[in-house]
Amino acid sequence: VVLEVKEGQTGTIRFAAGYSSSFGVTGLLEFTQRNFDIADLPTSMDDLLGGTGFAGGGQFLRLRVAPSARRQSYTADFREPYVFGYEFGAGISALKVTTNLRSWTEERNGLVFSVDKRFDPFLARLKLDMSEINIGKISVGAPADAYHVEGQNFLLSLTPSIGYDGRDIDLFFPVNGVMTQLSYEMAGGPLGGDW
Repeated sequence: VVLEVKEGQTGTIRFAAGYSSSFGVTGLLEFTQRNFDIADLPTSMDDLLGGTGFAGGGQFLRLRVAPSARRQSYTADFREPYVFGYEFGAGISALKVTTNLRSWTEERNGLVFSVDKRFDPFLARLKLDMSEINIGKISVGAPADAYHVEGQNFLLSLTPSIGYDGRDIDLFFPVNGVMTQLSYEMAGGPLGGDW
């Protein structure tokens, strides 16, 4: 048996712009690599620009910048689908979001760690979210709840979830199937934190 394999396109760059009644004029710049390899360091500029550096390991990397008139969002996501060759995945996400609301400003800096196990077509996941949330620039007439959380707050939450993905093979333009997820986020109590 002779098999001829041709690798498909695994990286994408996305640009978008629009208008939101909540945040005004919005923009998006996103780079995604679905066959990333953090250990495959490029050996030259051609290796980096040609797409052969940092590629081939099956890992997932997404870098996203989403500025708008009243919200600036920066996120970075990394996921290893087979940790040490085992049938479970792990990921880490970092985010920085600044939102200028009508009566106050919220700045959120966070790290999210996750582990998951695939039981095709199901996926079980456990996420740990650690976020620092700063509430400031509260204006006169703001809701009383805003004054109660003014300043620096720490959020620590744990979210178990189970998901089902029954979509057809084309993840960008699926034409049939269902994707759904059930999750429950727990914060405070034995986990600590301010909220």
